[in-house]
Amino acid sequence: MRQATWNHGRTMAAVVIWVWAATSVAAQTADPIEDLRLALRVVVRDSSNKAELAFRRQNLERHVQALRTISELRRAFSLQEWRDEDRDPLVAAIDLDIRQAVAHRLTEALRQQLRQGTPASQMAAIGMIAEMGVQVRGIGTGVEKSGGFARTFTSDLAELTSQGSETVRIAAMQALGKINPDPVVATRAIARRFDAVSVAERRAAAESLADMVRWVTHLAKGRSTTGVQADRADVVQVGVVVVPTARKGIDDNDGVVRRHCVEAIQLTAAAMSEQIADPRPRQDFPPDGRPLTADERLEIMRYRESVEEEHKEFLPLSQALSQALPDIARRLSDPQTTIRLLASRALEDMGNAANRLRKRQQSIPRYSESQTEHGQGEVRSAQALKLPDAAVAAEPLRPALGRAIPALAQAVADPDARVRLAAIDALETSAEQAAAAASMLVRALEDRNAFVRWAAARTLGKIGPVDPQAVPALARLLNDRDLDVRMLGAAAALERYGPAAAAAVPALAASVGQGDAEFRIAAMDALVHIGPAAAPAVPAIAAALSHRDVRVRRAAAEALSKLGPTAQAATNALLQALSDTDADVRRAASDALLNLVPLPPRP
Repeated sequence: MRQATWNHGRTMAAVVIWVWAATSVAAQTADPIEDLRLALRVVVRDSSNKAELAFRRQNLERHVQALRTISELRRAFSLQEWRDEDRDPLVAAIDLDIRQAVAHRLTEALRQQLRQGTPASQMAAIGMIAEMGVQVRGIGTGVEKSGGFARTFTSDLAELTSQGSETVRIAAMQALGKINPDPVVATRAIARRFDAVSVAERRAAAESLADMVRWVTHLAKGRSTTGVQADRADVVQVGVVVVPTARKGIDDNDGVVRRHCVEAIQLTAAAMSEQIADPRPRQDFPPDGRPLTADERLEIMRYRESVEEEHKEFLPLSQALSQALPDIARRLSDPQTTIRLLASRALEDMGNAANRLRKRQQSIPRYSESQTEHGQGEVRSAQALKLPDAAVAAEPLRPALGRAIPALAQAVADPDARVRLAAIDALETSAEQAAAAASMLVRALEDRNAFVRWAAARTLGKIGPVDPQAVPALARLLNDRDLDVRMLGAAAALERYGPAAAAAVPALAASVGQGDAEFRIAAMDALVHIGPAAAPAVPAIAAALSHRDVRVRRAAAEALSKLGPTAQAATNALLQALSDTDADVRRAASDALLNLVPLPPRP
């Protein structure tokens, strides 16, 4: 009994000390926010002790009651020291109650100014909400909490976009773009302002759309440190309403309006591409040729379902972007360079998004019925493990991008090098559909900008069928003054062409004997892919077996080994290479010599 009494007395004494300390500190500062911050930092050492909990509640309530202005309420609500998300539910409940009370007072005070204040106080309230933006977490559950406190004012700001002075309307639209608003409410209000006579209002409307996408993308990447969050579904929800709204201003007679509208669509396409998951590598799944276990079949089905769910989730956004694509293609001929550049990048981002979706769909492994027919339980049929072709056919972005190829081809001749490069990059994402742009890309191989020449060569290497003018043009590019253009552009493109690049053999043979080691190796790789038609280049490759750089000698020996009987003219050089100081060269030379001899027929 004495022990219990003594413990109780010690607890009460501790509480008295905390009260005295908190009161003493508060008396020393004139800032009620700092007083509240210090009170929030007081640690509850034992949440089973009702006296400690009562002290925390009473102490916080006292400091909150001392708040007198909207600015103080905003600063108090924004403090990071609140423990309403504490692991201890009793502590969290106290801080949640009191923080909710602050939120209620702040919300009512700001709404009063927004609805009944003077233009000056309206502007101040709008500015405060915009400043909070996505930096202050909300109260409650779901979107109300994770979306951020400022999101609460979406409807209030939306109403102000069509009320009061022009200055207030503009400020309200700009604030909407910064608070991660309810996208449907926000875009409905913004869309009406594209019919405004005022250029400033139309500019604010377009800028707000771009900001909405910018901020939701930022949050979806997990870059917020304040607890405000967004996910893939949020990105899709915002994009689906922003894209058709931006189309309303994409042909505006004001260049700034057009620029922001194109930017909003470009940012949406980029965000979509970033949110598509990476495909699982094939080695993650069982190999072909053996029956699958029940667990393996179940894992494959789950992966297939996740890919299908992702496709279904992105389909509305793909449709919105595909519908906007003709508007974007039209802006490739805009008078303003910045807009043409943004339009090219938007098409590139759409192409990247379509490619990522396709790679995800193609990453679903296919198995024969003999591998799946022995299953039982969870597996319904062999067909359940196969990629549904309907999912690929339903993707609307790819055919829409194909219709933009002629406009992109014309943009390859744009006066600005940045636009030319961006247009070629966009064509590269749709290379399998870009044959109509080949002639313009061939011309771009002579561009005065090295990056444009490099990109044109790289893109030509991915286009099929091979354009008749491309091979001789790429062969000439092997003499370009820029190493990257020669090696990563021309040589790499000719390597992809394979036998179709036979006309470039003389130029590639000359390249084997000149320039940096990396370029010589790239030329030999291209010759190997050309195959038997590369026979005239064998002497040049054989000469490379005596190069001082071991990397070149290795590449030459390996190239001759891969060319097989075509390398007959290199026999003497290969015999000498058997004595090379490098083991890899000797091994490859031995392989090459043996490959010159055909195997005897099977009995």
